[in-house]
Amino acid sequence: MKFILKKTTVSLLLTSIFTSYLLAVPKECQKIKDANSMDGLTSKDSRCLALVIAEKKSETTPLKIDKETTLTSVTASGNMIIHDFNAILTDVRDIKSLESFMRKGTINSNCTTPPSRAAIDIGAEFILRYYDEKNIHQFSIAINKEVCEKAGL
Repeated sequence: MKFILKKTTVSLLLTSIFTSYLLAVPKECQKIKDANSMDGLTSKDSRCLALVIAEKKSETTPLKIDKETTLTSVTASGNMIIHDFNAILTDVRDIKSLESFMRKGTINSNCTTPPSRAAIDIGAEFILRYYDEKNIHQFSIAINKEVCEKAGL
């Protein structure tokens, strides 16, 4: 029993260290983390901006969005800010229709909300991944400058 408990404790500690490392903002990104606005940022800053946004948003996860949807994590990879959602989809008969509805609303929201749009214009890309209650990936939505422009936003 002691061995299992010790192994579990070590595993949890390593997971915690690894997660902290992934979300820690590197020194070269500190100026963006300390800034009060995105003024003056360029596409060269998009990687750091993604890290800062993911770190800030991950502080509030898990976050219940509505009775069916929970934001479970926010991470960054390159210039991408990846949002993972878990949704109760047992009553949904047509995932494609739900995806289309969600895509339209999410693109509109991210492309027209000033902070999100500023990040997109700098070169950040929002990736929203939706998983069902069994944690099986159902669909993803990518939002970047090209998507916003194609939508006329």
